[in-house]
Amino acid sequence: MSQNSNGYREVGFGDLGAFPCGGTHVKNLSEINQINITEFKFKKGKLTIKYQVSEEH
Repeated sequence: MSQNSNGYREVGFGDLGAFPCGGTHVKNLSEINQINITEFKFKKGKLTIKYQVSEEH
């Protein structure tokens, strides 16, 4: 995670560039059971990812 010149947090994954952070955070990854990516697309140079997080433990 990094911070851009406007003060917004950005997150990058692997070879993908950094994108603005959605703002929801957990203290530990063990709080997340499963993440399902439901859709992703590139439009006008921007990546949008839609996902669902399972709350069951």
